[in-house]
Amino acid sequence: MVKKSKKVKEIPELQCRVNFFLIKKLSPRFNLKRFQENLKSFERELEKQGNKILREIGKILKEEWKEKDITIYPIPPEAKIPSMSSPLLLKIRSNQSFNLYVLTHELIHRFVEKSNLKIDKKPGIELEAFVVFVTQKVFSKIFGAKLARKMRRIEKRIVMSRDEKMCEEIIKRKKKFWEELIG
Repeated sequence: MVKKSKKVKEIPELQCRVNFFLIKKLSPRFNLKRFQENLKSFERELEKQGNKILREIGKILKEEWKEKDITIYPIPPEAKIPSMSSPLLLKIRSNQSFNLYVLTHELIHRFVEKSNLKIDKKPGIELEAFVVFVTQKVFSKIFGAKLARKMRRIEKRIVMSRDEKMCEEIIKRKKKFWEELIG
């Protein structure tokens, strides 16, 4: 039996906090002007779309957020580490749709980590596949399936920290189960 979707009552407050010491450590040679321009554009999009993303994650996963505040630490795309959920490091590129897509992915990681969902939460390709699956659902709901598929294609080209072929195979194999789990 599929649990019915519910209205999410409370969502965390998202805030960006730039840490130039961290940025210099992760990316000693970055274009400050371009980074600041991309960050300003991202912050405008975050203001418009952030709450929608948070609400949709809770709605699709049928649970309330456990966090009250989430700090995003923007870093330049030249940084030598990937975007990650904890701490929430987000590479800020010029493509704001892609920035929101990656943010959605990392927020889902944070949500799942603290959730009561009946899935395997240990780090690995299966958890990544589940997060990719949910990211597609959330992003499609807010921005449309066409843009979600386009962002997924970009993600496949950029991400080097996981086996994308294996990820797609797991999604195909587990899709029916996950559909029943989240509806």
